[in-house]
Amino acid sequence: MVGAKFVDCGAFNINGRQRVSACFSRGIGRPFVTSMAYAFIVVCVFLANVELSVCNNQECVSLSPEQAARLADIVVSGTVRKVMLDRDSSTSANRLFKGQIEIKRVFKGEKLLDSLSTKTPSQLWHKLVLVKGFGDPSVCRSSVQEKDTKIFMLQLNSRRELKLNSSILPLILLNLDYVDAIVH
Repeated sequence: MVGAKFVDCGAFNINGRQRVSACFSRGIGRPFVTSMAYAFIVVCVFLANVELSVCNNQECVSLSPEQAARLADIVVSGTVRKVMLDRDSSTSANRLFKGQIEIKRVFKGEKLLDSLSTKTPSQLWHKLVLVKGFGDPSVCRSSVQEKDTKIFMLQLNSRRELKLNSSILPLILLNLDYVDAIVH
């Protein structure tokens, strides 16, 4: 039995859409993952972090990060400090939320943010802004929790309120570099 290998195969659902098979082989006494399985794991982790094309429900419209950044008036990274029910925008069918976002970095729209504030540009960092549209079924990945740090693409509406424009991106180094490259 020395040197014998067993192969375990399994099928995985990715976002409930496709079925992918992967095999893991292991020798007796020590685990071994095949290079194909390793590549599969890397691809799954990558898709979970940056893919925007799969929506949480069927009603939402998904935009690529390039389209979303181009359409957004303001692109910032920030931390959600408080989430509240938006009574003005909610209906019995859809509960929408608004949240206070502490700005960490401004990628696009610094002048617009300046116009919303009496603070100087150097004081914009760590400024709290109110953003509406969380939990909107027409925007994929629009749910947040307090203490989430994400990348937000925002629109300034006619009442000079900030509204979520597209999917929220997780704050990882890859996304930071990607968004910075898109807007500059």
